[in-house]
Amino acid sequence: MDCPASAPRNPMSLSMPSNWALISQLHSVSDGVSIGCLDGRPTSNWQLDGISQPGFGIAIVLEGAGAMALDGGPPLNIEAGTAILYSTAQPIRGWDDFPGGHATRIVDVRFTPEGLASLCGHPPPELTGKLLRDCSVPCQNAYLGSLPASREMKRLAADILRHPPTSAAGLSSLLFLQAKAMEALALALRHLDTRRREPALPAPFDRARVEHTYKYIQQNYWQNLTVKVLSEEAGISEKRLQAGFTALYGQPVHSCLRQTRMEAAASLLESGWTVTDVADAVGFASLSHFIKAFKQYWGATPKTWLSKTETAPSLFTT
Repeated sequence: MDCPASAPRNPMSLSMPSNWALISQLHSVSDGVSIGCLDGRPTSNWQLDGISQPGFGIAIVLEGAGAMALDGGPPLNIEAGTAILYSTAQPIRGWDDFPGGHATRIVDVRFTPEGLASLCGHPPPELTGKLLRDCSVPCQNAYLGSLPASREMKRLAADILRHPPTSAAGLSSLLFLQAKAMEALALALRHLDTRRREPALPAPFDRARVEHTYKYIQQNYWQNLTVKVLSEEAGISEKRLQAGFTALYGQPVHSCLRQTRMEAAASLLESGWTVTDVADAVGFASLSHFIKAFKQYWGATPKTWLSKTETAPSLFTT
């Protein structure tokens, strides 16, 4: 993508290696709103260095690697499973570095200030409060950061990547893309709602331990994990771990574990696993306990939820 160095210009208009151009696609959604996609495995490196224009962007990284930065700010690593948020009220120089040889699946939704104002009457927002990584340059009104991509964000990105080229579709395609752009904006602004006073971020050492614990949960959610077990794994007290989770992720440890298990359960059900096998795979010794927990989280039992997911009509089928 062209984030942030050339945002929000058309990535296809940049000096792009041919193997990157082959995996790139740009959807022009409306005046001031566009969606860029990268989907493939390019072989060469791609570096960008340019002037970023005012705007707001959400890049959802399903797969990919690299780094980016705003002039005067620290580099931000591009990592799978994250959402990268970008916002600036004035032009600023920046750079992007995408290495070749990696599977790359990224959706980048961009809004000019005018496009953003037409949708929600809001100027490009400051990225404060709930970022996992903050590489902003506030003195230049330029913001860059990342947060863990939610299940909703990942599904949104996957839906867009499955969408046919804009030239091959009509009004239904345009409505689909407009809806996805607005959904991406709503999901991003949900994380940037600063009306409530946010807790102070943890000290650097604690922050590293909290981030380690978050990744540990993603990789070991089926185990019998408790706050005590996780605090011992992290090497900090339960109180500091809980405080750090609330500050960085906006939720306590047990909520993060519950969310991870329930999202994994939903994915396994969609893949064809039985309810019994899913319950065991996500760490529930009791099938009835799993069904109760799933219903509390998703609003329906596993079988009911799956049947609704499979039969729900699409308003935007082309």
